[in-house]
Amino acid sequence: MLGTTSLALIAHYGSWARDTLVVDMLLHRILQRSKATDSVCLEVRQPRSRGRAASPRAIAKMSETWPREEHTIAKASDRYHSPLRLDSDTVMGALHRELVAEGYIRRADALTIEVENRPCRTSLAGGVVGLLLTGLHALWWDLNDYQLMSSLVFGIVMCGFWSAMMLTAGLTSTTMKAKLPSATARGERAIAEARAHWADVDPVGRAEPYTPDEAVRAMAVFGPKALDHLERSDSAVKALFDDQRAYFERLSDERWSREQGDRVGW
Repeated sequence: MLGTTSLALIAHYGSWARDTLVVDMLLHRILQRSKATDSVCLEVRQPRSRGRAASPRAIAKMSETWPREEHTIAKASDRYHSPLRLDSDTVMGALHRELVAEGYIRRADALTIEVENRPCRTSLAGGVVGLLLTGLHALWWDLNDYQLMSSLVFGIVMCGFWSAMMLTAGLTSTTMKAKLPSATARGERAIAEARAHWADVDPVGRAEPYTPDEAVRAMAVFGPKALDHLERSDSAVKALFDDQRAYFERLSDERWSREQGDRVGW
C-alpha cells in the first residue's frame, strides 16, 4: 500500500498532502512547537530534549522523510515560519511527478478532454413539427383577404426560421470540454483499498480520539473531516491550523483592502 502522503495527494490535492505530512511529523515528534515567536510555528525536535532521547521510531521516520521533504523540515527548523504556509508544489512537486509516472495521477495537460456532443433528437423532432406547422398555413390561404395574407406570411416566416434552427441543432454534432478527476483508475482503486483497509478510522460516527498513526491515515484517505475530529482532541494540532486559517484570512483581507484602495478615484 502507498504511504499516507501519497494517498493524501491522490485523494485530495497538494496542499492537503502537505498538511497531512506536517501533522504526521508533529504527532510522531519529528517536529515540535516553537516558542520563538508569538505565532504557532514548528521546529525540528532535537535528538535529546530535557534528558529524554527521541524514540528510535521517530529518528527512523525523520531519516526516511528527510530526502523528499527537505523543504518542509528546513522551513520548520528556522523557528520563524510555519511549514503550513509553504507552497504545496515546493513540498509535493517531486512526489506528484513520481505518482504521475507510476500512473496514479493524471498529467496536468490530460485533465481536460474534448467530448463529442451528439445531435439532440428533441431538436430534430421540434424542427419537423415546425415544418408541419409551416405547411398548415396553406389551409387558410386567401389572396382576397389582405390582413389574413399578411398574418400568414408572418407565421410562415417565423415557423420556417424556427424550424430551420431546430433542424440545424438536431443534425449538427459539437464538441465540448470535460474535466477529468486528477486520480486515474489506478489511483482511485488505491484510495478505495486504503479506505476499506482503514475503515475503523473513518471520522463519521467515531467518538474516541485518534492515535498518531490513526490520525495520519484518516487525514490521508478521509480528508478534512478527519482533521476536524483530530482538532477536538489535540490542542496542538488545533492551534497550528487555527494559526494557518488566521494567516490566510489576513492575507485575504489585505488583498481585498488593496483592491478597494485601487478603485478609489475611478
